[in-house]
Amino acid sequence: SGDLGFAKTGTDIVAVGSNVTAALSAGTSASLRLSNASFGLRSGAAGTTAFELANGTLTATVDGLGNLKATSVV
Repeated sequence: SGDLGFAKTGTDIVAVGSNVTAALSAGTSASLRLSNASFGLRSGAAGTTAFELANGTLTATVDGLGNLKATSVV
């Protein structure tokens, strides 16, 4: 969920988002959640792709490893 925008520029596909929240889980064994993030994606027909992810909070849980949380990654 979040504020998302998509456009086609020539043969490129451009996507941007802000306040994006997404989650992925593998049953109850593992989960990954990204909250309040911003992103930009540009994908070209020649196989060129650029992706940027900024802001937000990443939380991961893996049975046997515990919980991980990051609010800043360089």
